[in-house]
Amino acid sequence: MTGPMYRTALFRFDQPISSDTDQAVLQAAQTAERSETVRAVLTASESDIQSELDFIARHICGNAAAERAYAVFVEQLERPRACEAVLAASGETSADDRALLLDHYLVIAHRIAQGFHERIRKYNT
Repeated sequence: MTGPMYRTALFRFDQPISSDTDQAVLQAAQTAERSETVRAVLTASESDIQSELDFIARHICGNAAAERAYAVFVEQLERPRACEAVLAASGETSADDRALLLDHYLVIAHRIAQGFHERIRKYNT
């Protein structure tokens, strides 16, 4: 596979999410489950989150294909499976630390998803 072709403020996709194809939607869902995506969420600062939400407002809102793909992306992002797998693979993290990191991940993922949905709603009103 070649390097990423499309980058938001926080995440890298293999193809533009604005492509109006089922492949773009599938790829967006798969991107949410990558370890690099999990790490981006776990290490996101307030500024990073705001930059992602600004990116959404500028580049996702109003593009039906991008909205569809990013909606699938954030839906997958909010599921704990990928984060649990990444944390479980880290042998040096205690069970208590993994639980705290998973909670942190879910809070950040929810903030990004909620911000996405709020911006789409605002754009459409």
